[in-house]
Amino acid sequence: VVDGRPFEGGVIMDFETGVQYTFMDGHCNTTRLSQKEFKEACIPEEAKAVSDTHMGTADDSLDVTVYQMARKRIGGNSYFTITNKLCVPVGETITGTLPRSGMGYMSTVGYTGIEPGIKDPRVFDKPRICSSQVEEGFVDLYLKFGFLNHEMSSIF
Repeated sequence: VVDGRPFEGGVIMDFETGVQYTFMDGHCNTTRLSQKEFKEACIPEEAKAVSDTHMGTADDSLDVTVYQMARKRIGGNSYFTITNKLCVPVGETITGTLPRSGMGYMSTVGYTGIEPGIKDPRVFDKPRICSSQVEEGFVDLYLKFGFLNHEMSSIF
C-alpha cells in the first residue's frame, strides 16, 4: 500500500537489450540499465551481517540472516533478510532521505510464493504501457510516480 492505495506495479530488467521498465498504475518509465550483466550473487560484498536468527517455531523454522547495507545512491540504508540454506530473499526495509527533495522515506517489502525456475517467460516481456523510447539520465521515480522505486532486484 502506498499513500493508502494498493500498489500495483513492478520492475523488469531486460539484460539482453540493456533496458529497464518500471511501471505502476498505468504509467511506465523506460530507462537504460546501469549494469550490463545480470549478477548471479546472493549477498553483495558491501553488506554486513547483523543478525543470525530463525523465522517460525523450533519444530518448523527457517534459518535466516539479516544484513545491512548503505544505499548511497538513494540516500539510505537497507536491511534485508535472506534464508541461509538457499539464499532466498524473505524481506527488506529501506529507509533514508531522498537526495534531491530531502524527503524522508521508508519502504518495506516481503517476499512470498517463491519457487525455483521460471514457469512463464512472458513475465519478462515489455509491458504494453511502456514505450520503446528510452529516457536518458537520472529519473526521479518518486516525483514521476509518487513512490520510491524499490531496488531489491538490483541487490541480487
